[in-house]
Amino acid sequence: MLDANKLQQAVDQAYTQFHSLNGGQNADYIPFLANVPGQLAAVAIVTSDGNVYSAG
Repeated sequence: MLDANKLQQAVDQAYTQFHSLNGGQNADYIPFLANVPGQLAAVAIVTSDGNVYSAG
Protein backbone atom coordinates (compact mmCIF):
# COMPACT_ATOMS: atom_id res chain seq x y z
CA MET A 1 0.00 0.00 0.00
CA LEU A 2 1.33 3.43 -0.93
CA ASP A 3 1.79 6.08 1.71
CA ALA A 4 0.35 9.17 0.02
CA ASN A 5 2.30 11.59 2.19
CA LYS A 6 5.63 9.88 1.48
CA LEU A 7 4.91 9.79 -2.23
CA GLN A 8 4.07 13.51 -2.29
CA GLN A 9 7.21 14.25 -0.28
CA ALA A 10 9.29 12.34 -2.85
CA VAL A 11 7.71 14.30 -5.70
CA ASP A 12 8.30 17.59 -3.88
CA GLN A 13 11.91 16.65 -3.16
CA ALA A 14 12.58 15.67 -6.78
CA TYR A 15 11.11 18.94 -8.02
CA THR A 16 13.08 21.01 -5.51
CA GLN A 17 16.31 19.22 -6.37
CA PHE A 18 16.03 19.31 -10.16
CA HIS A 19 13.76 22.17 -11.29
CA SER A 20 16.60 24.63 -11.68
CA LEU A 21 18.73 22.45 -13.99
CA ASN A 22 19.10 24.17 -17.33
CA GLY A 23 21.10 21.76 -19.48
CA GLY A 24 19.81 20.17 -22.65
CA GLN A 25 17.31 21.52 -25.12
CA ASN A 26 13.64 21.25 -25.94
CA ALA A 27 12.44 18.49 -28.22
CA ASP A 28 12.41 20.14 -31.64
CA TYR A 29 10.82 17.22 -33.50
CA ILE A 30 7.51 18.34 -31.94
CA PRO A 31 7.05 21.94 -33.11
CA PHE A 32 4.95 23.01 -30.13
CA LEU A 33 7.54 21.77 -27.63
CA ALA A 34 10.33 23.58 -29.45
CA ASN A 35 8.73 26.88 -28.45
CA VAL A 36 7.96 26.13 -24.79
CA PRO A 37 10.09 28.17 -22.36
CA GLY A 38 12.95 25.96 -21.17
CA GLN A 39 12.66 27.10 -17.55
CA LEU A 40 9.24 25.46 -17.12
CA ALA A 41 9.44 22.30 -15.03
CA ALA A 42 7.11 19.90 -13.24
CA VAL A 43 7.00 16.42 -11.78
CA ALA A 44 3.84 14.30 -11.72
CA ILE A 45 2.93 10.76 -10.77
CA VAL A 46 -0.49 9.22 -11.41
CA THR A 47 -1.17 5.91 -9.72
CA SER A 48 -3.17 3.10 -11.29
CA ASP A 49 -6.10 3.98 -9.01
CA GLY A 50 -6.14 7.58 -10.25
CA ASN A 51 -4.39 9.49 -7.48
CA VAL A 52 -2.25 12.38 -8.70
CA TYR A 53 0.89 13.65 -6.97
CA SER A 54 2.53 16.69 -8.54
CA ALA A 55 4.82 19.66 -8.02
CA GLY A 56 5.77 22.57 -10.22
